[in-house]
Amino acid sequence: MKMARSYESLPVWEMLLDYVKIIYTITSTFPPEEKEGLARKLRTKVTEIPVLVAGATNGRGHEGSGTMLTNASAALMETDTLLLLCAHLGLLSTKEYENLQEEIDTIGGQIRALASRMSKKA
Repeated sequence: MKMARSYESLPVWEMLLDYVKIIYTITSTFPPEEKEGLARKLRTKVTEIPVLVAGATNGRGHEGSGTMLTNASAALMETDTLLLLCAHLGLLSTKEYENLQEEIDTIGGQIRALASRMSKKA
């Protein structure tokens, strides 16, 4: 029997999983010299976000949840900065970066809303 995970029902959860897939797909097209540079940094940072959200919403209501969501937001902004660098270096087109940035804005809003709901429960 599968154990229910509270974070899987969050509106932001599927967005995060989709965003990770997008970043992995994009970074797979980077030139070989960037596979260990920006590609690795982006992949590490973007996968950190859903891990932190899952940890914050594990259903135990521990006091570190707010910090984990703050860290998830920070990782999202670091992802945005890495993507901006990729655009400036010509690894992403301006349009690709703008589309990715729109997703970041949406995900960031969802994480902030989640943090607000959780702080009201506490």
